[in-house]
Amino acid sequence: VREFAKQTVVVDGSAWLHRGAFACARDLAMGVATTRHLDFCVHMTKMLLHYDVTPIIVLDGMPLPAKEKTNAERRKARDSNREMGLEALRQKDFQ
Repeated sequence: VREFAKQTVVVDGSAWLHRGAFACARDLAMGVATTRHLDFCVHMTKMLLHYDVTPIIVLDGMPLPAKEKTNAERRKARDSNREMGLEALRQKDFQ
């Protein structure tokens, strides 16, 4: 990161949120209030600022019509995976 000191970088904020969500996936899936995914984004931002790197954090805008099919497939997969995870919790079938 030091090599980017005194520079500005653009960061995919959605990617940071998704990465941070690993720390609290169960809470998010069960609707439990948490900020751990946001804490990760704050930590990463502070790290860049510590090294004198100016972040521009970009979040997704409106859905693109060209990605409508892909987004629908991803939504279906997320919903299915969430249901399988919740069922595993109900059955205590997890590690």
